[in-house]
Amino acid sequence: MIRKLEVLRDTRNSVIGRREITALAFFDGGTPSRQEVIETLTKELQAPKERLAVVKIDPQYGSRTAIIRARVYDDQQLLKLMEPQYILARLGLVEAKKRGGPAK
Repeated sequence: MIRKLEVLRDTRNSVIGRREITALAFFDGGTPSRQEVIETLTKELQAPKERLAVVKIDPQYGSRTAIIRARVYDDQQLLKLMEPQYILARLGLVEAKKRGGPAK
C-alpha cells in the first residue's frame, strides 16, 4: 500500500505530446503492484488512467521506497504509437507476444 507519493520531476515533452514523471513512492509491506501505482498516479496527477503508462517501478534496496517512472500522453492514440509493445501488453492494450520457438 502506497502511503505517500512525492513527484520529483514533472516535465512536459511537447514534441511527443506527453508529460514525463519521476516520483518517489513510500509504501508499507512489499513493493506496490503496477495497478496500485497507476491508481495512485491517476489521483495525484489528475490524469486519465487510459493515457498513463508506468514505465518502471524501481524499489530501493533496504528501504520502503521506490522510484517510479511514468508517462502521461495527450491522447491514447499517441500512447499506442510511442510506447513499446511490452509496455502496451502490460497495460492490456495489446496481446503479449509469446516467447520462444515451436516446442520439440
